[in-house]
Amino acid sequence: MKAQAINIEASSEVEALKRETEAEIKHKKALAELEISKARQLAEIETKKFKQLVGAIGKETLVSISRAGPETKAKLLGGLGIKGFIITDGKNPINLLNTANGN
Repeated sequence: MKAQAINIEASSEVEALKRETEAEIKHKKALAELEISKARQLAEIETKKFKQLVGAIGKETLVSISRAGPETKAKLLGGLGIKGFIITDGKNPINLLNTANGN
């Protein structure tokens, strides 16, 4: 009887631990899904924001910025509220290694 009681008690403890682990896994999975959803939504917002900004600036302004000298570019970008901008034809590599240092 005592062995049977210990066996039942151990089985119930194992079952409780199993349920607890399953609940924890389910909770972590839900949190991960929320993080993914949040990241997707933020990416969509940033994409829309960029498209609207480029649309508002217009093709002619972007062409003028790309052809302008550094000082004029800085003034145009400052007037638009943009801190930095890179325009390239994609044929030449851009070295961004020292950009953070201001070089």
